[in-house]
Amino acid sequence: MIGPGAPHGPADLALYLEGASPLEAVPHLVIEVVGADPAVAREDRGARIEAHERAGVPYVWLLDPRLGLLEVLERGADGRYVRAATASESGSFVGLATVTLELDALFAEIDRWAR
Repeated sequence: MIGPGAPHGPADLALYLEGASPLEAVPHLVIEVVGADPAVAREDRGARIEAHERAGVPYVWLLDPRLGLLEVLERGADGRYVRAATASESGSFVGLATVTLELDALFAEIDRWAR
């Protein structure tokens, strides 16, 4: 199930496991698009990530259109995020089980929306 946010705080996109209620469950994956404005980017990489970490979200994907980069954060055994992977827009990234992102196309679409 896909939701437009997360009950524990703001998110650009939250994905829930099948059968989970977006009103009650912690998302399985949160996707954040890092803002172009430096102040927004600091919040996206700081306070938002900390909120997802506190809530127990297992995975966070940070899409940074300015850098053309996807960063995959995964909760470690201590409950803190560690960078599990990074990918540039020059290829595809296979993430959680069957999720594949074509980063070139995704960043082009984000750029189109920003205009």
